[in-house]
Amino acid sequence: MTTVLAIAKRVVQQIPACAEVFGTASSRANGFDPATVLSALYHNIETPYTLFPLVSMVGGKPVSSAFAYGWTLDGNEGVEFNGFYVGTSGFMLGPRVWLNVGNWILEGRASTFNAMTEVILHEMGHVYNELQPQGSGGSQIIQYDKGNGKSSENTQLIFRKCFP
Repeated sequence: MTTVLAIAKRVVQQIPACAEVFGTASSRANGFDPATVLSALYHNIETPYTLFPLVSMVGGKPVSSAFAYGWTLDGNEGVEFNGFYVGTSGFMLGPRVWLNVGNWILEGRASTFNAMTEVILHEMGHVYNELQPQGSGGSQIIQYDKGNGKSSENTQLIFRKCFP
């Protein structure tokens, strides 16, 4: 995961068209820099799945990620959803990303790091959309992309903008 996260940070920092997928110039300059959001969202990814995952705060909302088994993801490489968090301030809802551990292992063995990077960027785009009320600026990723062909459009957008 360390290599993939490093690639993702590099492309959002060095390829302006990639950074522009996430938020607006104003939101990126005011707390929603894609590299920073990537770090917050995926900081705990290598910890085992738990009902109460370690979280980071982005825009005042909890965010987290975890590896999950394929049957929980309905065959998707990754999913983003509003998760339930319990913390010192009580109960909160916030974006959570699950990555399909089976696909991750297969792609890792094949060293398809760009494909793996696309998945984490794609899911981060959904997180940006969820955090729009907090000032993220949204993203160019189509939010509700399950079962309507929009997910592959999102995938192609990431490959076009981030891996020219």
